[in-house]
Amino acid sequence: MNGTEAYGALGAQTTVNGTRINYNPGRSSSVDIPVQRNAAGEEVFVKGVGTHMWQSSGDEASNWTHILKSWHPLNFARFFMARMLGGFTVLERCPNSWDRYEEDAELSAGLGCNGFRTNLEWSRIEPVQGRIDMAAVQRYRAIFNSLVQRGMTLNITLHHFTQPQWFDELGGWTKAENIQLFVNFAVKAVELFGDQVQIWATFNEPTSSSTMGFIFGAYPPGRMLGFTTAGIALLNMLRAHTAAYNAIKALPGGERHKVAFAKQLYCPATCVQQLHHVSAPGLAGRVLNGHGARQACSIK
Repeated sequence: MNGTEAYGALGAQTTVNGTRINYNPGRSSSVDIPVQRNAAGEEVFVKGVGTHMWQSSGDEASNWTHILKSWHPLNFARFFMARMLGGFTVLERCPNSWDRYEEDAELSAGLGCNGFRTNLEWSRIEPVQGRIDMAAVQRYRAIFNSLVQRGMTLNITLHHFTQPQWFDELGGWTKAENIQLFVNFAVKAVELFGDQVQIWATFNEPTSSSTMGFIFGAYPPGRMLGFTTAGIALLNMLRAHTAAYNAIKALPGGERHKVAFAKQLYCPATCVQQLHHVSAPGLAGRVLNGHGARQACSIK
């Protein structure tokens, strides 16, 4: 997908900082994608920045907060590395985008951004199973509004590594019966924010979540060498993506929404590394970058 195809609608026609934004009805798509044009009538590539709400602001109900406050054996390494790099963990000091979102929006606009990617923190929206925190909903609406008012189209991720601690305690992605809980959240997100957002990523890098969470122990739930469990978790996340996609599309007006998932790509940097292609990691990388990548990047 190219930059102009990666974002949702802002309006039928508007002008932001001298740039005219029009729909292009000639494009074959299930939703009208805005094509930004400059004064010369040339298409403008949509570019922007990305943030992560927990990484920038923390959240008490998140499974990441829980593991950092626990006696997990890797916590020492996490805090030590933060100190070695001259920084702090998010629980000690953070930029606080949750409260300083207007500054973030203004700085992004000042950089010339016309797109913005961030995530809906599931644990903020649903800190207790079955209870929607309307104060958090209103804050997110204010955050999104501050960006849209500055001419930025939104690309919102529903699961960017973090999830509610209560979801982990139910077994998280190791239990197929938990898929519906995520689908319910995805549907609620579109119902709550669908007038501001039309571009959604169900997951950010599900392969990272599964391998780092169950094989290397660096992400929650912090397990190690659980190769089979990692595969089960990844499979359930992919099934959750498909179920959420179908549920969103089935909503009234669902055809307006674009749904995909974000995926990291691996490739050798030089011809010297071609030997990597025939190694086990190289073959695995080619599998990951093949059919799955095409599905992830085909936003529909």
